[in-house]
Amino acid sequence: MRERVRVAAIQLEARRYRDAEEYFRGMAAVLDRAGEVDLAVFPAHTGLMLLEAVLGEPLTLDRSLAERVDAYGERLLQLFTEGWAFLAKARGSFILAGTVPLLEAGKRSHAAVLFGPSGEVVGTQPQTHLLPGEQEAGWSAGVELHVFPTEIGPLGVLVNTDAWYPEVSRILSLQGAALLLAVNAVPKPYEYWHQVRGLWQEVQQNQVFGVESGLVGSAFGREFEGRAAAFGPCEVTTGETGWIGALEDPTQPGVLTVELSYARLQEAIDQYSIFEQFHVALYDRFLPGIYLLATPPEAG
Repeated sequence: MRERVRVAAIQLEARRYRDAEEYFRGMAAVLDRAGEVDLAVFPAHTGLMLLEAVLGEPLTLDRSLAERVDAYGERLLQLFTEGWAFLAKARGSFILAGTVPLLEAGKRSHAAVLFGPSGEVVGTQPQTHLLPGEQEAGWSAGVELHVFPTEIGPLGVLVNTDAWYPEVSRILSLQGAALLLAVNAVPKPYEYWHQVRGLWQEVQQNQVFGVESGLVGSAFGREFEGRAAAFGPCEVTTGETGWIGALEDPTQPGVLTVELSYARLQEAIDQYSIFEQFHVALYDRFLPGIYLLATPPEAG
């Protein structure tokens, strides 16, 4: 694993493209702006932007979208995979290419796709916690959480609302993730404390790095705002704020580039390891039984 990793967090403009060729030219231009990095992290709904380009018509995040996925999902996934694989191979870097609708066994999910520097698909991570109304609109929650072992570190992916459920980050961290990547598309208005109680908080609670992308602008009948940002445990950041960097304007596209040091992260862990302080016997008394008191909706 490399000691230092250069990562670009993309604050992507949601816009309409005339066709797939223009779409991938636009994504390539964003990567050009990011420059030489080991990993580029795009926000959610990049696959829906490609689907709009293919269909030549606007999409909305409602039941009609599920119908489009049923009809075009297989072809969309093929086109998405081929195009992003080409971009990753051309740059020799990892790309977390946002999300694409994934249709498996009759179930639809929003899934993030990670591409490697040889153009290979390293893995996919479906969204595991649905937004209100998504289940009614025909979407299903993923039931697996994956950590991807790579030369730039073990990576865990949080899709949309997953960043606001502490169990997701804790499970990924216990499975060995050292860098959590959040792909988001959050309706406006942007709220600083909403971001803090998301990935920033999970980074502090799990002693990992975190990088968050965001979607801005109007698309799919909604308006989005969000700040690309990078977080680390307070001990490894200037002024112990937990913020490594962030873009200033949550309404405009941009690219945030940061360098992460796993050696510095390990120093902080060695000084005080959160996981070594776990009261495992206490947790064993209550988990997982305590969750049976909740009545969550079925995964779909």
